[in-house]
Amino acid sequence: MDVLIVEDVAQDAKLLAHLVKGLDLQVKVTHNANEAIQFIKEVPHIKVVLMNMTMPEEDGRDATRKIRQMLYNPVPVVGLSSDISEEQIERAMQSGMNSFLPKP
Repeated sequence: MDVLIVEDVAQDAKLLAHLVKGLDLQVKVTHNANEAIQFIKEVPHIKVVLMNMTMPEEDGRDATRKIRQMLYNPVPVVGLSSDISEEQIERAMQSGMNSFLPKP
């Protein structure tokens, strides 16, 4: 598996998956943090995670912390958000994300 997309909004997930598949990469979409963590437990050799930062139940920052602390997985995590404020980017980096991209 190349890319794990973690996105609760179906339309956004579909768009991201389409863009990534255009790069000839294998894509898995999960719709919440719990699904993503379970998938990473089962398939730990993902090349990159594209993680929505604001999701119901558990946000992307908390999920990233769990990936780092509970699973000890160094997979690169890229935070996605429509909020591109310096504060939001800083929160992404503090949670253990490697990078940040504005949502399309």
